[in-house]
Amino acid sequence: MTGFVVAVDAGTSLIKAFLVSHSEGVIREASSPVPDDGEPGVSPTKFWAATANVISQLVEEHSDSKLEGVVITGQGDGLWGIDQNGEPAKRAYLWNSAEAAQVIHSWDTLGLIEAHFQQFGTVLWPGSQAAVWRWLMNTSPNEALSLSQVLCAKDFLNFCLTGVAVTDPTDASIPFFDPKTGTYSQEAADRLGCEQIVSRLPRIVDSGEVVGHVTQEAARLTGIPEGTPVFQGALDVVAMLWGSNLGSQGDILAVLGTTAISMTVTPRVSPGDEPAGATIFLPDDSQLRVMGSSSGTATLDWYLDHAGYSGSDRFAKFWSDVVSSPDGSEVFIPYLQGERAPVLAPHATGAFLGIDTKTDKGRMSRAVSEGISFSLRWGIESVLKQTNTPRVSSLVLTGGGSQAPAWVSQVANVLDSSLLVDGRSDLGAKGVAKLVFQKLGVTATHADGPQQSVHPDKEGTQVRERYSLFASAIQALLPVWSAEGQRIKERERFR
Repeated sequence: MTGFVVAVDAGTSLIKAFLVSHSEGVIREASSPVPDDGEPGVSPTKFWAATANVISQLVEEHSDSKLEGVVITGQGDGLWGIDQNGEPAKRAYLWNSAEAAQVIHSWDTLGLIEAHFQQFGTVLWPGSQAAVWRWLMNTSPNEALSLSQVLCAKDFLNFCLTGVAVTDPTDASIPFFDPKTGTYSQEAADRLGCEQIVSRLPRIVDSGEVVGHVTQEAARLTGIPEGTPVFQGALDVVAMLWGSNLGSQGDILAVLGTTAISMTVTPRVSPGDEPAGATIFLPDDSQLRVMGSSSGTATLDWYLDHAGYSGSDRFAKFWSDVVSSPDGSEVFIPYLQGERAPVLAPHATGAFLGIDTKTDKGRMSRAVSEGISFSLRWGIESVLKQTNTPRVSSLVLTGGGSQAPAWVSQVANVLDSSLLVDGRSDLGAKGVAKLVFQKLGVTATHADGPQQSVHPDKEGTQVRERYSLFASAIQALLPVWSAEGQRIKERERFR
């Protein structure tokens, strides 16, 4: 009989750690907010310190338990650097970083975004690793060239635990991993002016392989015994898919989290002629087609902060206003940090439309929640279109937003479709813990949590009419956002 696995989920807003048993499932968990110092991105040093502290809290009451290993899943993309002395860079740039918006606009103008999509099935966006690297080379070349390793979040934490820099195919998929060769494409990097990044990208090992072992210093900080093996995990959306036991063609996993994501598994086929979304290469010769909107619960947090919702019951107050608000014409465009899927619009901005004299705080609150739900529907429709999937076999909604019953009901109405709700916060951790148990030759026997079935109600007609207005508004605004990118380009040219 095996012991326990420590599974860490390093998210954008929250770091979670779980002690997982193959027979009992999650038996203990701990969490901490991602340190926010008010600057763009995060401090890697503070991020690691917070992660080590969370792990320490997790294992302190189970110091006598046998730990079989550690495995990490986490947010993808962005740029987490290690310098030539083996120290973390001062800043880590995240998947939702906006600094490289103009880089993306320039690449798009030159046709390089479409060329990259045709080769890899991914539309690059400002927070993608290639764009952040190019921006750094444009603005702070010394900072970029001082880096010896360019990593993603989970790989950075693995490095902190073991001193070994590696990644896996799911995180390597964006931007330069070629599954046909199993290596990075120097040609693709050269095309984007990122030729110097390839030598800094980590070695690729399969998910489930042993990365290294916990060092003496990491053991001191985390409480995990020195020498404990650290197993390779996977990108968080992939781990959540594994944790939810989905994977058949036509299955849709929708994540209402910091970002609003819709995804489905397909065979290794062309993603289509129309550039949209991202492609993550999976271990079994399949791929995950992903539409990851830049809007999500982060947009809701922004609204709560500015609309006067405060205190421990601020979400309850917000949803009370939403539910009691009458239908109206208000529509919210939720793209406060640009948009990356289903369309690439790095200079997109948010907006309230349809406001009149009857508009009050409740109606605006309803519009905000609906705007995020509309982005989710747009993503689901796009991923189905991209994969030529005629119908949904199973639609599972998860993420922090899925724990709000009023939001789940709204999503069902927006989609005009029944859905299953799986609000467990441990899906990603369970997904990568399974890898470790499989590697140890142990089958996870614990029962999964129940999934609640939710159906659209008769009052959903008006919200779907507002979705049509939302879709029309997006099409009207796309050329406006594109023109803004061109204006910025012209201003920079004459500086």
